[in-house]
Amino acid sequence: MNLRKLFELQRDLDISIALDKNLDPSTLFTDKLIGLLVEISEALNEWKGFKYWRHNTIPNKDELLEELIDSFHLTLSLGIDMNYEQKAIDSIEFRDNDFDLNIKSTVLALFHRVSTFGLTRSVGNYLYMLQTLVDLIQDLGFEWEEVEAAYENKNRINHLRQVEGY
Repeated sequence: MNLRKLFELQRDLDISIALDKNLDPSTLFTDKLIGLLVEISEALNEWKGFKYWRHNTIPNKDELLEELIDSFHLTLSLGIDMNYEQKAIDSIEFRDNDFDLNIKSTVLALFHRVSTFGLTRSVGNYLYMLQTLVDLIQDLGFEWEEVEAAYENKNRINHLRQVEGY
């Protein structure tokens, strides 16, 4: 996974959105944080692993990946806003899946870490949050080549949306 490249793509998108919408990026932290929580929730809704009341809990893998990518976009954007990209590039581990999974615990940890980062804005809490999201994506069975390709595709779509007045 080329995290540096993804940060660069995200930075370009953030600049494009800010210019197009005449936004001051320094005022968007809370909106991005709330958006991140929403996108994580949308991913979980697609995952369906907590929906004990349903007969069909098999996720639509494409829709799940799309929501995870939306979460990844916002997480990278927050790191850019805080100037934490290099720390993330140096620290985040993309491991092989060990199949010792407790996805529900990872989900709860991710919500906690997003909230904690929102309160502290510290680099350590950002790295914990990003690593937990990376771990969740991996635990859900996605390969990093697949994630990077999906990220790049969604980035192109997001740029087109800005041109089209999204």
